[in-house]
Amino acid sequence: MSDTPDSPAPSRGHAWRPPLQQGATPRTRGGKRTRQIVALAFLFLALLGALVAWLLWLLKPQSPYFLTIPMSEYRIRSFPVNPFAEQDSDALASHFPDARKAYTSQERDLFLRELDALANRKSSERVIVHLRAHCLYDGETVYLIPGNANPDDSASWVPLKAILTRLQACPARHRLLLLDLFGPIADIRLGVINEDVANRVLEVLDKREDKQLMILCACDRGQVSLVSEELGRSIFAHYLDLGLRGAADGELGYRDEQVNVRELAAYVTRCVNRWTVLNREANQSPVLLGPENEDFTLLRVDRHPPEEEPYTAPATYPDWLQKGWEQRDQWWADQTFRLAPQEFRELGATLTGAEQRWRGGRQPDRIQLDFGDEFKRIQSRVAQATSIANPRDKPAVPSLARKGSRADPTLVKDLRRVLFSLDRLMPADRDKLVADWQAKAPYEKLAPVVWQLSLDEEAIAKRLRLEFLLRLLEPGASTDPYLETLLLRRLFTWDKADETNWPKIVPAAVLWLRAVQEGEEVLANHPAALRWYHGEITQANQLRRDAEKLLFEGFWSPERETMPLFKKAQENFGKIQRQVKEVQESQLILDKATVFLPESVLYLGTTQTLSGSLDGAWSEALRRVRLLRELLDQSTMPPPESEVLARRKNLENALNTLHRPLEKAGVERLVTAVDSEGPLDYLEMQARLRTPLLAWGERRRLLFDGTRKLGLRLNGVTQTLDDQSARTGAPRSGQVRWNDEEWARRRARLLIDLLQLSGLKEADALSPITVTGPQLRNLWVNQLPAAFKQAKTLVEQEHLLLGMHPFAEQSTQPFALQQREYLLAQWRWLGKLHEQEADFYRKQGGSRELIEFHDKAARQYQTFGE
Repeated sequence: MSDTPDSPAPSRGHAWRPPLQQGATPRTRGGKRTRQIVALAFLFLALLGALVAWLLWLLKPQSPYFLTIPMSEYRIRSFPVNPFAEQDSDALASHFPDARKAYTSQERDLFLRELDALANRKSSERVIVHLRAHCLYDGETVYLIPGNANPDDSASWVPLKAILTRLQACPARHRLLLLDLFGPIADIRLGVINEDVANRVLEVLDKREDKQLMILCACDRGQVSLVSEELGRSIFAHYLDLGLRGAADGELGYRDEQVNVRELAAYVTRCVNRWTVLNREANQSPVLLGPENEDFTLLRVDRHPPEEEPYTAPATYPDWLQKGWEQRDQWWADQTFRLAPQEFRELGATLTGAEQRWRGGRQPDRIQLDFGDEFKRIQSRVAQATSIANPRDKPAVPSLARKGSRADPTLVKDLRRVLFSLDRLMPADRDKLVADWQAKAPYEKLAPVVWQLSLDEEAIAKRLRLEFLLRLLEPGASTDPYLETLLLRRLFTWDKADETNWPKIVPAAVLWLRAVQEGEEVLANHPAALRWYHGEITQANQLRRDAEKLLFEGFWSPERETMPLFKKAQENFGKIQRQVKEVQESQLILDKATVFLPESVLYLGTTQTLSGSLDGAWSEALRRVRLLRELLDQSTMPPPESEVLARRKNLENALNTLHRPLEKAGVERLVTAVDSEGPLDYLEMQARLRTPLLAWGERRRLLFDGTRKLGLRLNGVTQTLDDQSARTGAPRSGQVRWNDEEWARRRARLLIDLLQLSGLKEADALSPITVTGPQLRNLWVNQLPAAFKQAKTLVEQEHLLLGMHPFAEQSTQPFALQQREYLLAQWRWLGKLHEQEADFYRKQGGSRELIEFHDKAARQYQTFGE
């Protein structure tokens, strides 16, 4: 065996490797390393890319957190409407994905809770807060008014400093406050006599500790924040919305497809001031507060953003609101307001408030529901006043004059023609005529016609004609006869009233019937006006009875005293009637003043075009009310007729001057030339719409439509400039000065005058120059109701009611109670009067029906007067 092997043995170190193929090149160690390096490079680049993407995501601006809280609903009706508050919030919030619309946080505690939550935001965030509310101040403290605020309790308000403190606690580096607290709120019912809220707010903001907070206020000192009913927004929010859509990009000279705070503020300031000058003849210049070197981006914008759909104001006036105005017009026409003037004024204020809410963009269904509840309550109070004033149904004393029945002129003319043709007719034809006329008109309609013809000496010159007239009233006259019918029957059935004596009797008989007519018309007057004339009526009635006695005793010839006595009685009744009518008209004018003067304050205190004649008419009206009261408040002697007439005319003239701008002709003059009218006319229309003195049918709808048309035309001019991106400043300074001391003194004087006229002694020492709004509100809301409760007489309460707040609660209804007293006294007196009539006819041989008529009337009146 050979020690030399036949073939070489394989190497141990490489036994795992496969044998090399022929011609193959062995791999080197360097190829493996290359693959490893490439793999690691790819991994590193991937990690680096992810890191860069993450860093870019961190550095990319996120959408700001946007919080908007609109105070769109106030529970207390004294606060004015805050129009389009939610619409403003909707428009602004639409630009920010991370937006919170805190519509349900309008109550004080919930509102503060929303602001407290800002402390949880991150320092890297941008935070924008938008507040839209009313604002008041008490002394040096300025308050935002939450939805559940009480106007008489500042503890229910939110101090502006408390809001700033909570914003300061927000850790976000970039913060912006959009502040719109400056709506026109001057209203003496709130104790606000001047539009100086912006002054007070900006004073607080200037003294704030947090100087890093950027604040864009809706207006500057001496100005108010205005709204456009045609745009459906506040003007401040409207241009904020347009600016955030991209219109503000490049406002300061550089367009970079994003909007920052300062260019938005510059754009809004320019456009808002231009709009308010062109549309309202007033200046509104938004103000940006904050560090001069501070600015930050709000959002990126598209170069060609989609166009916004224009707002369309409701064109159809709500039926339920129109019916409410029509009910108020009806209460005015039928003089229901005289029994419940406070409720009448409350209805007007409620309707005006509901209309303002509807026009201000609130949900109609909710407004209708709230108004319906208030309307039912007011109707209930009016029904209560009517029941108080008329505690029972009127006594069943059928008298045409007292019932107010009037003859149909056409029927009188036709029947008179028939009377003159009776002589030519056969009895059967007359019977047919009677049947035809009874079928033509019922008893209630024929009775006044028959009575009027009976007062015509020529019409009843023949006995046959009176007989025909009496037949027309059968059978109604036999079941429920009128007093006048009974007297006609007494005349016809009188044994001396035969064909022979009839021509001699008729002249005196007609005088008798006319005297009766005059007396009944006097008794049909209002009890409040009759209370002075009971004695004079009794004397005139005695003259009539004396003459009637002579007439039926046969002394009817002209040379006897029968006819002179009838003429004297008729003359006395006529004199009493003139005096009573004059007193009634004067009382009606005073009652109208009770409603008109307080409501006219709303117009006089807001119109921008108040003339000296209106101002003088106001003072003259108050003076004339006092003078007329002096005559009508006395309870012993009847006031002199000539003096009552003179004082009534003077008061009526003053009231007419005040009311002239609100009459149909005045409204028509204002709205008929809309194409040539300007901003001051628009403000005047709005001022007139704020008062409930306009009747619906004649004026309110006309003025409402005219306001819409003028507003659209004025806004169209500004819209054209906006579309052209006109970067010009405001064309000129507006004429209207909202923060005007003269206006403040005028508003204060209006309320002081009203309180003094009401008899509130505390108002006598006040001066329009030195008085403050809270002082006036305290008098109106607290002192006046207290004096009303402590008043010792109904007359005092009636006077105090003249100045009462339209929403003030009252436990008594003095006008209704006073009318009740007059009515009860009237019924007791009428009971005695009918007793005398019954005794007279018993002695003079009157018919049984006539005696029973007066006995029944006497019993009813006495019972009702208890």
